[in-house]
Amino acid sequence: MTSKNSFFKLAKEDFRHRLYLPAMSCLAFFFMYPVGVLLLISSTKVNFFFNSLSALSYDEQLNRAILENFKMMYQEAQIDSFLLILMGLVAALSGFAYLMKANRSDLYHGLPFKRETLYLVSVANGFLMTYVPAFVLSLVGGLVASVRISSMVPMTIMLTETLYNIPKFLICYASAVLVVMLTGQMMTAIVGTVAVFSYFPALATLVYLIHTVYFHTYYGDVFEKVYTPYIMISPVAVAFSIKEKPLMYIAICLVVGAAFLALALYLYKIRPLEAAGKALVFEKTKFPIKLMIVVPCAMAGALFMKTILASRLWGFFGFACAFIVVHCIMEIVYNSDFRSLFSHMGQFAICFAVGLALFLTVSFDLVGYDKYMPREDEIESVGLICYDLEGNLYNLNQKYELEHNDIYDEYYVNDTSVVDNTEIMDSMTITDKATVLDIASKGIDYTLEKAKEEQSILSEMLEDPTEDYELTTSVDLSYRLKNGRYVRRSYSMLWEDVKKSMELIHDNPEFKKGTYPLLTMDEQELSGVNYEDMLGKHHVNADAATLTQLMRTYKEEFSALTFEKRRHETPVLCLQFKSSDFQKMADIMKEQEDYYDYLNDIYYYPVYPSFTRTLEILRQNGVVDCGLITENDVDHIMLTYNRYDEETEDYSTEEYDVTDKAQIREILDAAVYPMTYLNSARPSFYGIDCEMNFTADFVQKANSGSEKAYGSSSKTDCMINLSGDAVPRFVMDQFHLTRSDVEDNVGITY
Repeated sequence: MTSKNSFFKLAKEDFRHRLYLPAMSCLAFFFMYPVGVLLLISSTKVNFFFNSLSALSYDEQLNRAILENFKMMYQEAQIDSFLLILMGLVAALSGFAYLMKANRSDLYHGLPFKRETLYLVSVANGFLMTYVPAFVLSLVGGLVASVRISSMVPMTIMLTETLYNIPKFLICYASAVLVVMLTGQMMTAIVGTVAVFSYFPALATLVYLIHTVYFHTYYGDVFEKVYTPYIMISPVAVAFSIKEKPLMYIAICLVVGAAFLALALYLYKIRPLEAAGKALVFEKTKFPIKLMIVVPCAMAGALFMKTILASRLWGFFGFACAFIVVHCIMEIVYNSDFRSLFSHMGQFAICFAVGLALFLTVSFDLVGYDKYMPREDEIESVGLICYDLEGNLYNLNQKYELEHNDIYDEYYVNDTSVVDNTEIMDSMTITDKATVLDIASKGIDYTLEKAKEEQSILSEMLEDPTEDYELTTSVDLSYRLKNGRYVRRSYSMLWEDVKKSMELIHDNPEFKKGTYPLLTMDEQELSGVNYEDMLGKHHVNADAATLTQLMRTYKEEFSALTFEKRRHETPVLCLQFKSSDFQKMADIMKEQEDYYDYLNDIYYYPVYPSFTRTLEILRQNGVVDCGLITENDVDHIMLTYNRYDEETEDYSTEEYDVTDKAQIREILDAAVYPMTYLNSARPSFYGIDCEMNFTADFVQKANSGSEKAYGSSSKTDCMINLSGDAVPRFVMDQFHLTRSDVEDNVGITY
């Protein structure tokens, strides 16, 4: 009969035999925390930049820089957590290393202790011997940083992070213990633990790549639908997500960690003594694990060959090769015998059948992913994005946020410029379903036709080099179904096939409201208006009532703008309507004497000649737009043509200085002025450089009624382009240009 203190005696003895574990933990976390903090402080001092414009002293700025780097390393990057998880694996392996050797396993299980006691001692000691040194040394590191910057913030951060590390460590440590109970060899235990940590993220990546390679209309939202849920099955991913939803993920870590430890205890109690030395302890686990590994690896092989050669046949070759190799390797590992490559042909056949079914499903799109198009009565509304309808979508939806720099006690503008197409599409409510479905059907037909051509590995070699160029476009669609689901697809298609439908969508008010943030901007938010002309960017000097009227008028005329008008007109001005938040950013940057010119390069909307009421308000307030330029306002225009001689392979430059007023008028009628907003519906001719020089009187007139948006000098000239459909005849004659020469140097027109 054992003493009631047998647990503690056994724990003490186990600790004595595993002194190397706390020693390793102390050494590892000594360099992670105290030494790491000292290195961080020294590195910050060496690389610190003192901002003399800040009101803070050198020491204050340096201390704040140290604190920011401290937060980045130990709070945001969580580098210490990776080390803690690694040490958890070491603790699990060291605690049950005796299970891997038959003689040691027999010795341990011959001791007068229940298996539950042996298990609990190893688990508890592994946790304490790893985590306690980490906890103590983390507080030492926090104390070092706190003393250096005379603040308790680092100490508080370190204490909080070490408490967060308890559930992180628990779930990863428990996962490692569970894997050890399933294996009988040290190497398979290590590989198995790494697999448990990374299997589902790797599987999610494979699913994502299969979508991108095999499904031609795939939009890119697997991360939302598949990737995130798959990743969250990984213990490591759950551990590092604690800060997103602390209460929920801490509870998950504690519950799952406790469940894994309980399951591991059960497996330990039924684990046979002769299991030592086997790759997997329980025979029933071999086939499911084999299936989970072999099939994804086979699909990865198919994906690899399909990516290189774009052929189903080569994809199957990659699938078969990867399947056979991985299956044979697993049989060798399971049986520790090279002669057992095909010892389980039944399992081989089942795995192959499952993998082949999956391969055929994605290769031939048996689920109809690329053919999917909801019925009109299933759709609530649709969102659509096409950069050929609005090439300035990125610029108009760019986002900037005002953030505070704690080091220098200053504000700065953070560019969060990634335009979320999904968010834009999902917020649209286009109800013209018939037009959208017509576009989708053309996209499906074109996509499937191109997919057939890709199946031949000789497709590129057989391609006719004289084949006419086809003008295509790309369209992203988001179907909002009546059941609340969002289904998104991305299509390519010939522009000519969908030209009328696309123009109907462009002219649709619902599309415009979803594409142009200005149309949903509240008038109460308006704080000012800038405009851009051929001489630069300026303020519109008018009272609040006039600016509000300008905004209201512009919205009405811009909402009525058709694609056909864009095709035949060129903007004569651009307007930037500034919100109060936007103006606040600009004012703070000005006050700090910081660089803010880039704020004058975004959110500009075009003013076309047909916007007569908008132009009238602007002209009444001293704005001189490009439409008011006459031949008398231009001193001369220098045309430069760089000619390339294909025979001699030489370049030559020809110039022509235009001073004749009639010719200047022709150029003005065809001019495309340099503006932030580009009108892709009426492309420019880029074969000739045109430098327009204005008269001094015109420059003075153009700048007299406005204030520069930022401190740039007044310009006396500007570079212009000529519309591709309106190059003056005398220009073509002067440089001996043919219509073909012009068409070759014109941007794509839609």
